[in-house]
Amino acid sequence: MGFTVHTTMDLNGLRKLEKQCKGINKRHIKFGWIDGKNYPASSDNAGTPIATVAAKHEFGTGVSQRPYFRQTIDMARRTHKPEITNIFLNVLYGTNTVTSLEKLSNELVKDYSESVLRQNYKALSPITVAIKGHSYQMDDTGVMMQNFKAKVYRTSLSNSKG
Repeated sequence: MGFTVHTTMDLNGLRKLEKQCKGINKRHIKFGWIDGKNYPASSDNAGTPIATVAAKHEFGTGVSQRPYFRQTIDMARRTHKPEITNIFLNVLYGTNTVTSLEKLSNELVKDYSESVLRQNYKALSPITVAIKGHSYQMDDTGVMMQNFKAKVYRTSLSNSKG
C-alpha cells in the first residue's frame, strides 16, 4: 500500500512579517539635545553647544554631577515596557508602528523634565544659591530644558548622524 501527501503552504503571512521586521529595524528614536543648537549670544555659555553643557552637568565636569539624562534612561527602561511591547505587537500584527514610536518619543521628553523636577542630586552650594537667587538645579535660562527633544528616525541607526 502506498500513499502520497500533497501540501501547499501560503507563506504570504511570513513574507509580510519579514517586511514588517525589516521596517521596524529601520526606525529608531533619538533623544537629548539632537538639533546641534548652541547657547544664544545673550547667555553665559554663548556659542557653546547645548549638548556640551548638558554633558558637563551629566558627568560633573567643572560642576557637580547631575545625571538627570541617565536617570531618564533608567526611568524609560522601567516604565515604558508596555509601550515597547505594543510596538513589537504592532509589528507582529502588521499595524502602524510609527504612531506608537512617536508617542514613546514624546514620553521620553516628559521623562527628562520629570527627572530634573525630582532634584534628587547634590544640592547647590549656598554661594550658588545666593548668586542664582534660588536653589533649583539646572534652571538658569531654560535653554537646556527647552532644547531637549526626541525624534523618530526612519533610517537604520547605523546610517543616522550623531
